[in-house]
Amino acid sequence: MALCAALTVAACSDDDTSPWYGNAPSSDGGVDAALPDGVAGSSPDAAGSGGGAGAAGAAGNAGASGAAGAAGSAQGGAAGTGGAAGEAGAAGSSAGGAAGTGGGPPLPTCDCYNGNGLYCGAGVSAQAPGKGCQVDLLPAHDGDVLRCTNSVWTVEETCADGCFVAPAGVNDYCNSVVSPDGYAMPWACGATYKVTQGNNSSFSHTGKGAWAWDFGLPRHTPLHASRGGTVIFSQNLVGPGDGCYDGCTTDACCTTCANTVNRVVIDHGDGTAALYLHLDQATATQGATVKRGDMIGYSGISGCSFGAHLHFQVQETCGIWWCQSVQMQFVEDPNLADGDSVTSQNCP
Repeated sequence: MALCAALTVAACSDDDTSPWYGNAPSSDGGVDAALPDGVAGSSPDAAGSGGGAGAAGAAGNAGASGAAGAAGSAQGGAAGTGGAAGEAGAAGSSAGGAAGTGGGPPLPTCDCYNGNGLYCGAGVSAQAPGKGCQVDLLPAHDGDVLRCTNSVWTVEETCADGCFVAPAGVNDYCNSVVSPDGYAMPWACGATYKVTQGNNSSFSHTGKGAWAWDFGLPRHTPLHASRGGTVIFSQNLVGPGDGCYDGCTTDACCTTCANTVNRVVIDHGDGTAALYLHLDQATATQGATVKRGDMIGYSGISGCSFGAHLHFQVQETCGIWWCQSVQMQFVEDPNLADGDSVTSQNCP
């Protein structure tokens, strides 16, 4: 995991009703704008006919000077002198001194080696030996997501199905279970497009849009329902010649056009819905039932968008079109990440 350099548009913000969407110019398509003792010494025999000096305890690892060895057996000699430095030396024999305490200093805590953010525990465990550091939460949380903030590590999320180590530039995250119906890519079967911005990016997929996806679809690409359900919003707020229809090139435009955007929202009947945003045209009928693969509109650049693309997110249902996004997976690639190209299996 590594965090990307932050790119923000000063005039933009994320709130319940005004998400900022847009596009950084890119040949691959757009993205939303944002708008890590001792050895028990042997000592000379004490007086008596009993026996020799106690045997030395085994040496520990390098460390602080060990404590004095314990007394020998009843017939043996007196306690040994302090042993060599060591850590948790093995116990001495019954006739000798006990192992010393002490040892080398503990390993330092790992810094956030790719910056503040989210890391899979297993990934940190793999990196730590080479960096000569440790994280106290590991290995108990190898399968979970940890948050590192200025070298302070906490458990961000316990993962029921393990953790996915994302490519550089993307926060790591829990693997999630694919919906029973499955989410397919929202374009025609066999067509291939690129992820131009993935989840939890430092650019604009934060807050309610944290689990969103941007796909670099050319303008007016036919869109197909990723999963079936009921169309609860199908809104064409702008058309050719209208302001906000052809996207934005300035912050002021984004302030005006953030909510003036063509969109479709499909309710899946399980507390979640899918949002399709920045459309040239929504063609789905509001209130209609659609199945996966049905055509619902055309991709575009409407609203606060700096380039043609589709913004797609699965979100909670909350009574309006812009709600808290939730984690999901696509049937084509459960581990899809920023920059990947993916071929649609949204086939009849």
